[in-house]
Amino acid sequence: MPFIYRGMRCKLCGQRINSDEKTFLIPSIFLNKNDELYKYNDIIVHENCFLYDKNYNKIKNLINSVQEEYKKKICCICIEKIINADDFIFLPILSSNINDPLYKHNCKAFHKNCYIKSDVKNIVKSNFINELNINTIGGQFKCQ
Repeated sequence: MPFIYRGMRCKLCGQRINSDEKTFLIPSIFLNKNDELYKYNDIIVHENCFLYDKNYNKIKNLINSVQEEYKKKICCICIEKIINADDFIFLPILSSNINDPLYKHNCKAFHKNCYIKSDVKNIVKSNFINELNINTIGGQFKCQ
């Protein structure tokens, strides 16, 4: 159970979260501040509020996709296993909109050298230059 501090409020209903209530932590997987689901990034909510939220299924599916791809640690460029955590870059959700060109880059893992040589680096840089520090996208990502 995530840490609940006194006075903490559910980001969906605005009501206080009591320490004995069931909660759900939506992990930090949405990188695009302009994405419709970014408001769900890295928040704790009442479990019931999340279960009845209109985006519940979409978010759960995205969380599952991120977790599955992150665990594989297979570089999408060279298709080799990424062994060293210092050589690992992972992009979770760049866009939740299937029609957005960034969508096809969701849940991608890279060796650092493969990432540097790829077009994805330029796409990420051009879309997120003021929002992202690419060094924070490395092996530190943990989906709970």
